Amino acid sequence: MFDNLHSLDDIRDHVLLAYQMTGGLSRPARPRLGLPEGDDAYGKLPEHVANPAPLMARAVELAGDEGVSRQALLEVFGLLGKERLLAGLAALAAMPSIVGEARSMPNKAGRLQRQTVYRWVPVISP
Repeated sequence: MFDNLHSLDDIRDHVLLAYQMTGGLSRPARPRLGLPEGDDAYGKLPEHVANPAPLMARAVELAGDEGVSRQALLEVFGLLGKERLLAGLAALAAMPSIVGEARSMPNKAGRLQRQTVYRWVPVISP
């Protein structure tokens, strides 16, 4: 379903496009992103964006062996709002093919900080 998404930037753009198509961006956010400021609501978010765990799993899969930090996922899916983000992360962590582990990684300021990193681990059936 997500074969056309090849990077975290592709996924971020996909989420942004879904919001553009629904008119779901707040009024203050629209000019910053170069979008029209009208009040038109075009429809609902697609299910895979509104409930983003499978899309988050694609982001983890694309990250490869290094994995992707929780912070990076929050940045990619930031438009979804806190409730959807937390629900997506909880569903992601419950997937058998996803492993979350704490690592010391540089934060935006360059200081080491403990962060959760999600990695894709193929599930082998017996």
